[in-house]
Amino acid sequence: RPVACVAGRGPFDDVASAMLAQLLAQRGVASRRIAPAAVSRETIAELDFSGSNVITVSCLELAGVPAHLRYLIRRLRHRAPHATLIAGLWTNGDAVLNDPQVQKAVDADRYVASMREALDALMALPTI
Repeated sequence: RPVACVAGRGPFDDVASAMLAQLLAQRGVASRRIAPAAVSRETIAELDFSGSNVITVSCLELAGVPAHLRYLIRRLRHRAPHATLIAGLWTNGDAVLNDPQVQKAVDADRYVASMREALDALMALPTI
């Protein structure tokens, strides 16, 4: 499946990830949902990303410089170096969306603040 929808560790991140997967399915794009427990330091080695060209990470609640997001992106990039990483930060005023230095530290390939932006970014990729 070309898109892996990873939920952050917040209480509603899995719901946001499920919504994105459903929107992708409506557009005929195959995806799979991945729970936060599956991308922890202890379990990420068990995941196979060979069929995923894109990984999205959904996070609803972030505050300040999100170290946990930075480490999650780092683990995902290490595990799937071929994949494009899109961070869906569903809080429009978040520092990660507005601060280039924070974006550099987090190291995703793209940052989006809405489902529409996420779909536009995904559909624009040649690997979808």
